[in-house]
Amino acid sequence: MSKADEKIILRNAKDIQLEDAHGKAGKRRVIFSGIPKSKISAVTIGYLPKGGVFDWHMHDDLDEIMFIMKGKALAESRTQKLKAGKGSFIFFPHGIEHRQSNIGSGELVAEFMRIKI
Repeated sequence: MSKADEKIILRNAKDIQLEDAHGKAGKRRVIFSGIPKSKISAVTIGYLPKGGVFDWHMHDDLDEIMFIMKGKALAESRTQKLKAGKGSFIFFPHGIEHRQSNIGSGELVAEFMRIKI
């Protein structure tokens, strides 16, 4: 690794523009993406309104970790349903179709880390 590759990167979520996520079901901020020499594919913060759903999807070559920062979620695969709230981590293995729904009374805010397998 060269000295140029050895640097710490700082990003503040409030400085990153919101963009549509999962067909405009909610919004997200892409905090990190395409980090050189890293197994991390992306780190995002997702915002889902009350009753909103990040609908069925799958990552063939990525594992995904969801950390709930605010609100309540229903995380589903085709064979499981898990309810989780603030402070919870949920792991979605690659190749597993899944979705996340906001089942709380307000906005759901969650950090997502996608890791290359």
